[in-house]
Amino acid sequence: MKKILALTLILVMVFALCACGGGKNAAVGTWKLTGLFEGGEDYSAYLAMLGMDMTLVLNEDGTGSLEMMGEKIDVTWGDGKITNEGESIPFSVDGDTLTMEEDGSQLVFTRQ
Repeated sequence: MKKILALTLILVMVFALCACGGGKNAAVGTWKLTGLFEGGEDYSAYLAMLGMDMTLVLNEDGTGSLEMMGEKIDVTWGDGKITNEGESIPFSVDGDTLTMEEDGSQLVFTRQ
């Protein structure tokens, strides 16, 4: 009986650890810009009108790219920051939403 209980506890712990492993892998994928906020104002409706078609790709190895209006920029990412040419912008992931926020501006991306 003790062996069965011990095995059950081990399995529960393994599954709990797998479920908590969101960390870096949660951001891996392709993201499309769907929201733009500045100073508390929502400018998301203007994205298409302004031609702000932006796609962010984050690879498992910490590399990635940001493509906007036909131009592609290489980035690196990790520790909650996306970096290009020494400039870093913090980001967070909540489910299928990735948010980059700096100085009162927010770019909101949705997982594709």
